[in-house]
Amino acid sequence: MTLSTRESEFAEHWPALAGATTAVGTGAALFSYTTNYFVLPLEAAEGWSRSAIAFGATLYMLGTAAMMPLTGMLADRHGVGRVAPVGLAGYGLLCLALSLLPAHLPVFYTVMLLIALFCSATSGVVFGPFVAARFRRRRGVALSILLSGNAVLLMPLAPVLTAAITDQGWRAGYMILGGLALLLGLPSALFATRGSSARAAAQDAATPRGATIREAMRDPAYWKIILGVVASTMALGGFLNQLSPLLVSRGIPVPLAASLMSLFVLMVVVGRIAVGALLDAFRPALICMLVMAGAAAGSALLLMETPSPSLCALVVVLLGAAMGAEGDLQAFLIAKHFGLTNFAALFGTSAMCTSACLGLGALLFGVLYDGTGSYTAAILIAMALLLLAGLSFGSLGSGERAPQPATGQ
Repeated sequence: MTLSTRESEFAEHWPALAGATTAVGTGAALFSYTTNYFVLPLEAAEGWSRSAIAFGATLYMLGTAAMMPLTGMLADRHGVGRVAPVGLAGYGLLCLALSLLPAHLPVFYTVMLLIALFCSATSGVVFGPFVAARFRRRRGVALSILLSGNAVLLMPLAPVLTAAITDQGWRAGYMILGGLALLLGLPSALFATRGSSARAAAQDAATPRGATIREAMRDPAYWKIILGVVASTMALGGFLNQLSPLLVSRGIPVPLAASLMSLFVLMVVVGRIAVGALLDAFRPALICMLVMAGAAAGSALLLMETPSPSLCALVVVLLGAAMGAEGDLQAFLIAKHFGLTNFAALFGTSAMCTSACLGLGALLFGVLYDGTGSYTAAILIAMALLLLAGLSFGSLGSGERAPQPATGQ
C-alpha cells in the first residue's frame, strides 16, 4: 500500500467529502452545539424558565436519537442523495418557521420535535456510508473529517451568531441557522451526491455485500462495540457537562477553567482527526483501547484535591481527544466489521446509544454531586466505565469480516 495509492482516494473523492462535510456541519450537530446560545435570550425575552427552555432541547435530543436507526435504514435502502436533501430542506424551513411563529411553549416544543425528525437525516449516520464507500485506505481520516464539520463551522460562526442574537434577538439566531442549512448545507449535499444513485446501481452487482442487520445483531463483535459506546459516552457525557465546575471545585480559577474548556473543544477536533489517521495505520482495537485508557488516566488526575494548571490541561487534552474520537471509532469499527450494506442502520443504533448515554452521563454526574457534595464518586465511576470501554473495544478481532451475499434485512 503506497502513499500515492492512499492519497489517490483524496485526489479523486475530495469534492464529495467536502460537500458531505459541509452538509453535516450545517445540520443536526450544529443545532445541538448551539442550543445553549438561546437559553438566556429566550429567558429574557419571553420569560420562560431555564428548565422549560432546556426541556425543548431535551425533546430535540431524544427525538433525534430515536429517529437515528430508522433514518439509517432509509439511507441504506434509498441512498443519501434522496434522504439528506429532504432532511436539510425540512430542518432549514423549520428553523425559519421558529423565527417567525408566536413565542408559545407548546409551539416551541412542537417545532423542536419536528426539527428532530428532519435533523436525523442530516447527520453522519446518513453521510457515513457515502464517505466510507469512497475511502478504504484512508477511511478513518475521511470519517473524522466528515464528523468534524460542525466544530470547524462553529469556530467562525459562534461570534456572528452571538452578535446577531444580542443585537436582533433570539429569532435572528434561528434565522441564521435555517439560512445556513438552506443556502449552504442543501446545495452542498446535492453537489456531493450528484450521480451517486446511478453509480451505486451500476456497481451494485459487483460489490460484495456486508452483514445484514440480523447477522450483525447475532455477532458478539457488534455488542462489544455497543458496550464500548455505552460505557465511554456515559463517562464522557458527564465530563462534557460538568468539567468546568469540576475544575473550579479543584481550585482552578473560573477564567482559567473557561480557557481550558476552549482547549477541550479544540482537542475534540484534533483528537478526531488524529485518531482517524491512527485507525488507518494501526490495529483499530489497540488504538481504541489506548484512547480509553488515556481518558481514564486523565480522570484519575482529577482525584487530586489541588491539581496544578498544567495537569488540568493534560486532563483536558486526554478527555477532549477521547470525546473527539468517540464518533469516529464507532463509524470505523462498524464499517470494518460489518461492511457498508446496512452501515447507516447499524451506525444509527450506535448513535442513538451515544445520544442517550451522553445525557445519562450528565445526569449521573449531577446526581452524584448533589448527593455527596463532591465529584469524587462520579470520577471513580467514570474511570471504571472508560476502562470497561477500552477492554470491550480491545477485545475486538483485528481482521475484517468477509462479506457474504445479502439475503434480506
